[in-house]
Amino acid sequence: MSLLRKIVGLCLLVSSYCQFDVQRIPCENGFCVKKHLCEDIADRAIAVPKDPYDLITLRLGDTDVCLDYMLICCRNETADEKVTTPSSAEEIEVPPPSEVQCGKKNERGLVYDFQHNDTVAQFGQYPWMVSVRKTEGGKSKYVCGGALTHPTIVITAAHNVHGIVNLIARLGEWDVSTINEPLPHKDVPVVDMFIHKNYKPRPIENDIAILVLSKPVTYDQHIRPICLPQSTDRFDGVRCESTGWGSVGGVYANILKRITVPVLPQSRCSSLLGKAGLGEHFALPNQFLCAGGEKNVDMCNGDGGSPLVCPTADGSYKLAGIVSWGIGCGGLDIPGVYVSVSNYAGWIEEIVENMY
Repeated sequence: MSLLRKIVGLCLLVSSYCQFDVQRIPCENGFCVKKHLCEDIADRAIAVPKDPYDLITLRLGDTDVCLDYMLICCRNETADEKVTTPSSAEEIEVPPPSEVQCGKKNERGLVYDFQHNDTVAQFGQYPWMVSVRKTEGGKSKYVCGGALTHPTIVITAAHNVHGIVNLIARLGEWDVSTINEPLPHKDVPVVDMFIHKNYKPRPIENDIAILVLSKPVTYDQHIRPICLPQSTDRFDGVRCESTGWGSVGGVYANILKRITVPVLPQSRCSSLLGKAGLGEHFALPNQFLCAGGEKNVDMCNGDGGSPLVCPTADGSYKLAGIVSWGIGCGGLDIPGVYVSVSNYAGWIEEIVENMY
C-alpha cells in the first residue's frame, strides 16, 4: 500500500478535519474528495444519481484514480477546488429507517453502489447478516456467519460454535478490513447458546444453533431481521441468495460476498452428491437441503453458519438454509449443503417462546 493511501485512510478514520490529505489529493483537473463533498454535480467524474442510495459508487478498474473507494475525482474547468467544507458532526445522509419488517432486503444497498461485480454485496444489502466472532485478548476474531431473526436471536451452524465461549455478534458489518463505513456496525455479546440436542459432528446431524444476545438490537437501515420459514415451506427450484466472508480462491473475503444459486430437489441432491464421492446409495437426509452445482458458484471454507435466503411472493425473503458442508468448493454438479431451517421451525419457535 502506498504512503499516500495510508495517509488518506488514517485521515478518514481519525477526523473529518484532516482536510489537506482528504481534499487536496490531485487528480485530472481537480481533487479527490468524498463524493458528497463535490459541490458541482456537472463536473463529477461519475454522474451523481438523484437517488440517495447511489451517493457513493464503488468503481472497479483503471478509472479509480483516487485510490480509495470513498473518494471521487471532483473536476472543474479551472482546476480550482470546488468542494464544501465538512464539519466535525457531518454524516453521510442515508434514507431513514422505515417500519421494520422481516426479510426486507435493501435491493440496491445503502449509499454505495458496487459496479461490475455481482459476487460482491452492496453495503447494507443483506441487513440480517451477522459476523459471529470470538473475543480473545481484548480483540475479536471471526468465527462464522449467522442470521439475525429477532432482536436477541441469531441462528447459525452448530459445528461452528459448539464449545466456544466469549462469542459476540457483529451486526451491520460489510467490509471487515475497515471501520470507515457510512453506518457503524454493532457488537453485542452472546450470553446463551442453544445447540440442538441431537447435534452430532460425525456424521454431521442437526447442525443448528441459536445464539442469544445480551440485549435487544435496535434495528436500523443496515440491521434488520430475516423472516423464518414455516415447517411446510419448500424452496425447490427457487433461485436463492447466500452471503458470507469465507474463502475465495483460498483467501478470506474482506467485503461481504454473495452468490445466487438454485435450490435442488432432494432426489437430485442425493444423486449429485453420490456421484461426487458419497456413493450411489447416498441419500441426503431431510434435515438438509442442497443448492448450487454451478461451476465456481458456491459457499466455501469460512462460510459455515451463513444464511441462504429465498424470495417469497410478497417480495420479502425467508431463511431457507444455513451453510453446513460441501464437497470442495464450486465444482460443477457438486451442490453445497445447507441446514433446512423449515425442518427446525418448531424447535426454534419452542426455544424462543420459552425465553419470553
